[in-house]
Parts: sequence; structure tokens; C-alpha cells
Amino acid sequence: MDQVAINVRFSADLVVPLRVARDATVKELKESLAKQLSLPVDEIRMIFAGKELLDQIPIKDYDVEEQTTLHAVRVASGVATVGAEVCCPPLGTGVIASQLSEQEQLARQTDC
Repeated sequence: MDQVAINVRFSADLVVPLRVARDATVKELKESLAKQLSLPVDEIRMIFAGKELLDQIPIKDYDVEEQTTLHAVRVASGVATVGAEVCCPPLGTGVIASQLSEQEQLARQTDC
């Protein structure tokens, strides 16, 4: 199996070197990282080129090559990020709402 050596930057002080199969999925990469860091897999998000990587996609599809550095962040368990829909409460009649034009207030309204 063809493997690739990559680096995962988890924080400013922590870079974790990993060797994974070139056709490994992002989920498999996260599992390897989680094992080394003793973290739950579902609390790790992988980022490359400014985008969050999807679990089911092979890393080769993201053009991850030898000595590529990926970034990892830890999120609270159960927090949805990719494709999540954000629902904001409507603006009240407070100071902020009164400073917005009627068009801006309408633009901020949601169907939540």
C-alpha cells in the first residue's frame, strides 16, 4: 500500500507527523491523529487550504502529498460545522435594530 508522510498542526506548539495510506479517507486520518492525541475522533476537524475536509473523501482527492501540512482543530462533541445552517433570532427594537434601515432589518430576518 502506497503511503504518504504528512504533518498535522494541532496547535502552535504541536505538530504531529503521520504516515497514512495515500488512499486513506479523512476519517481514517482523523482516527490516527485521535489515537496519538488520546482524543475522540468526533472532536477533530481537519483543515487544508482554508477548507474543512469531509470524512468520507480520500486525502488524495484533496491533493495531499508527501510532507503536506494539514491543520486540525478540536471542537466540542456534537457541534455541527460542515453544511450547518445558522439560525439567528430576529432583531428586537433595541438600539442596534433602530440603527439599521428597514431593508437591512428585513435582510437579517430568518425563517427560524
